[in-house]
Amino acid sequence: DNEMSIFKSLERPSSENYRYTKTHIYSFDYKENKNSVVISLPFSFSTDAKRYLVKGEMTYEIFNDGSMKISQKADVREDLENYLPRYGFLFKLNHNYDTVNYLGLGPRESYIDRKYSEIYNEYNIAIDDLFFKYERPQESGSRFDTKWLKLKQDNIGIALIGEGFSFNASYYTVDNI
Repeated sequence: DNEMSIFKSLERPSSENYRYTKTHIYSFDYKENKNSVVISLPFSFSTDAKRYLVKGEMTYEIFNDGSMKISQKADVREDLENYLPRYGFLFKLNHNYDTVNYLGLGPRESYIDRKYSEIYNEYNIAIDDLFFKYERPQESGSRFDTKWLKLKQDNIGIALIGEGFSFNASYYTVDNI
Protein backbone atom coordinates (compact mmCIF):
# COMPACT_ATOMS: atom_id res chain seq x y z
CA ASP A 1 0.00 0.00 0.00
CA ASN A 2 2.89 2.39 0.67
CA GLU A 3 3.86 2.24 -3.00
CA MET A 4 0.38 2.93 -4.43
CA SER A 5 1.05 6.63 -5.13
CA ILE A 6 4.16 5.66 -7.06
CA PHE A 7 2.30 3.02 -9.08
CA LYS A 8 -0.52 5.47 -9.86
CA SER A 9 2.00 7.96 -11.21
CA LEU A 10 3.43 5.20 -13.40
CA GLU A 11 0.02 4.75 -15.00
CA ARG A 12 0.05 8.31 -16.38
CA PRO A 13 1.22 8.64 -19.96
CA SER A 14 4.98 8.96 -20.03
CA SER A 15 7.41 9.36 -22.86
CA GLU A 16 9.68 6.83 -21.12
CA ASN A 17 7.02 4.14 -20.46
CA TYR A 18 8.41 3.06 -17.07
CA ARG A 19 5.97 0.17 -16.87
CA TYR A 20 7.75 -1.45 -19.82
CA THR A 21 11.25 -1.41 -18.35
CA LYS A 22 13.41 -4.33 -19.46
CA THR A 23 16.84 -5.61 -18.50
CA HIS A 24 19.47 -5.24 -21.23
CA ILE A 25 22.69 -7.31 -21.03
CA TYR A 26 25.48 -5.82 -23.16
CA SER A 27 28.12 -8.53 -22.94
CA PHE A 28 29.10 -11.74 -21.18
CA ASP A 29 32.67 -11.97 -19.94
CA TYR A 30 34.29 -14.63 -17.81
CA LYS A 31 37.66 -15.25 -16.27
CA GLU A 32 38.96 -18.53 -14.86
CA ASN A 33 40.99 -18.25 -11.64
CA LYS A 34 42.68 -20.97 -9.61
CA ASN A 35 39.72 -21.43 -7.22
CA SER A 36 36.83 -19.83 -9.09
CA VAL A 37 35.27 -18.58 -12.30
CA VAL A 38 34.17 -14.93 -12.42
CA ILE A 39 31.32 -13.98 -14.77
CA SER A 40 30.68 -10.28 -15.48
CA LEU A 41 27.53 -8.88 -17.08
CA PRO A 42 27.27 -5.15 -17.84
CA PHE A 43 23.55 -4.28 -17.81
CA SER A 44 20.96 -1.55 -17.79
CA PHE A 45 17.28 -1.27 -16.94
CA SER A 46 15.59 0.86 -19.55
CA THR A 47 12.60 1.12 -21.80
CA ASP A 48 15.01 0.99 -24.72
CA ALA A 49 18.76 0.47 -24.95
CA LYS A 50 19.45 4.22 -25.31
CA ARG A 51 18.19 5.94 -22.14
CA TYR A 52 18.82 3.93 -18.98
CA LEU A 53 17.04 4.12 -15.65
CA VAL A 54 19.74 2.06 -13.91
CA LYS A 55 23.05 0.86 -15.34
CA GLY A 56 25.75 -1.26 -13.79
CA GLU A 57 27.51 -4.58 -13.70
CA MET A 58 26.56 -7.92 -12.14
CA THR A 59 29.41 -10.20 -11.09
CA TYR A 60 29.00 -13.88 -10.23
CA GLU A 61 32.02 -15.63 -8.72
CA ILE A 62 31.53 -19.39 -8.59
CA PHE A 63 34.00 -21.23 -6.36
CA ASN A 64 35.29 -24.79 -6.65
CA ASP A 65 33.33 -25.85 -3.56
CA GLY A 66 30.03 -24.83 -5.23
CA SER A 67 29.54 -21.61 -3.28
CA MET A 68 28.85 -18.41 -5.16
CA LYS A 69 29.43 -14.71 -4.48
CA ILE A 70 27.06 -12.31 -6.25
CA SER A 71 27.92 -8.63 -6.34
CA GLN A 72 26.51 -5.66 -8.16
CA LYS A 73 27.52 -2.11 -8.93
CA ALA A 74 24.66 0.08 -10.08
CA ASP A 75 24.06 3.74 -10.85
CA VAL A 76 20.56 5.20 -10.91
CA ARG A 77 20.02 7.98 -13.40
CA GLU A 78 20.39 11.21 -11.42
CA ASP A 79 16.88 12.54 -12.03
CA LEU A 80 15.36 9.24 -10.79
CA GLU A 81 17.23 8.74 -7.49
CA ASN A 82 14.04 9.20 -5.42
CA TYR A 83 11.69 7.53 -7.88
CA LEU A 84 12.43 3.81 -8.23
CA PRO A 85 9.83 1.88 -6.20
CA ARG A 86 11.56 -1.52 -6.22
CA TYR A 87 14.96 -2.91 -7.05
CA GLY A 88 16.52 -6.26 -6.17
CA PHE A 89 16.97 -9.94 -6.93
CA LEU A 90 14.36 -12.60 -7.42
CA PHE A 91 15.44 -16.20 -6.87
CA LYS A 92 12.88 -18.80 -7.88
CA LEU A 93 13.33 -22.07 -6.00
CA ASN A 94 11.31 -25.25 -5.92
CA HIS A 95 8.70 -25.80 -3.20
CA ASN A 96 10.78 -28.37 -1.32
CA TYR A 97 12.05 -25.76 1.14
CA ASP A 98 9.73 -25.38 4.10
CA THR A 99 11.73 -23.44 6.70
CA VAL A 100 13.78 -20.25 6.75
CA ASN A 101 16.36 -19.53 9.44
CA TYR A 102 17.74 -15.98 9.48
CA LEU A 103 19.56 -13.32 11.50
CA GLY A 104 17.71 -10.03 11.18
CA LEU A 105 14.62 -8.15 12.30
CA GLY A 106 11.55 -10.07 13.40
CA PRO A 107 9.56 -11.95 14.46
CA ARG A 108 6.90 -10.07 12.44
CA GLU A 109 7.36 -8.58 8.97
CA SER A 110 9.56 -5.50 8.85
CA TYR A 111 10.22 -2.80 6.28
CA ILE A 112 12.55 0.20 6.20
CA ASP A 113 9.76 2.50 7.41
CA ARG A 114 8.86 0.34 10.43
CA LYS A 115 12.06 -1.45 11.32
CA TYR A 116 12.24 -0.02 14.85
CA SER A 117 9.17 -2.00 15.92
CA GLU A 118 10.98 -5.34 15.55
CA ILE A 119 13.80 -7.11 17.40
CA TYR A 120 17.16 -8.04 15.89
CA ASN A 121 17.68 -11.74 16.57
CA GLU A 122 17.98 -15.20 15.00
CA TYR A 123 14.66 -16.67 13.87
CA ASN A 124 13.51 -20.04 12.54
CA ILE A 125 10.13 -19.79 10.78
CA ALA A 126 8.05 -21.99 8.48
CA ILE A 127 7.74 -20.36 5.04
CA ASP A 128 3.93 -20.64 5.27
CA ASP A 129 4.06 -18.51 8.43
CA LEU A 130 5.85 -15.66 6.63
CA PHE A 131 2.81 -14.97 4.42
CA PHE A 132 0.03 -12.82 5.88
CA LYS A 133 -3.44 -12.85 4.31
CA TYR A 134 -4.33 -9.17 4.14
CA GLU A 135 -7.92 -8.20 3.29
CA ARG A 136 -6.63 -6.73 0.02
CA PRO A 137 -4.18 -9.27 -1.49
CA GLN A 138 -0.66 -7.86 -1.49
CA GLU A 139 2.95 -8.77 -0.89
CA SER A 140 3.76 -9.55 2.74
CA GLY A 141 6.35 -11.20 4.94
CA SER A 142 9.40 -9.04 4.29
CA ARG A 143 12.23 -9.25 6.80
CA PHE A 144 14.54 -6.21 6.88
CA ASP A 145 18.17 -5.73 7.95
CA THR A 146 19.06 -9.41 7.45
CA LYS A 147 22.70 -10.50 7.72
CA TRP A 148 22.20 -14.12 6.63
CA LEU A 149 19.46 -16.61 5.86
CA LYS A 150 19.18 -20.34 5.28
CA LEU A 151 16.37 -22.07 3.43
CA LYS A 152 16.19 -25.72 4.33
CA GLN A 153 14.35 -28.99 4.22
CA ASP A 154 15.63 -32.17 5.88
CA ASN A 155 19.07 -30.62 6.60
CA ILE A 156 19.60 -29.73 2.93
CA GLY A 157 19.52 -26.08 2.01
CA ILE A 158 20.78 -22.82 0.60
CA ALA A 159 22.50 -20.03 2.53
CA LEU A 160 22.65 -16.34 1.61
CA ILE A 161 24.98 -13.89 3.34
CA GLY A 162 24.85 -10.12 2.86
CA GLU A 163 25.16 -6.71 4.41
CA GLY A 164 21.76 -5.78 5.81
CA PHE A 165 19.43 -6.97 3.04
CA SER A 166 15.67 -7.47 3.00
CA PHE A 167 14.10 -10.77 1.96
CA ASN A 168 10.76 -12.41 1.46
CA ALA A 169 10.34 -16.19 1.17
CA SER A 170 6.99 -17.25 -0.24
CA TYR A 171 5.39 -19.96 -2.34
CA TYR A 172 3.66 -17.15 -4.27
CA THR A 173 5.13 -14.60 -6.64
CA VAL A 174 4.02 -10.96 -6.49
CA ASP A 175 2.15 -11.58 -9.77
CA ASN A 176 0.29 -14.54 -8.22
CA ILE A 177 -0.93 -12.45 -5.31
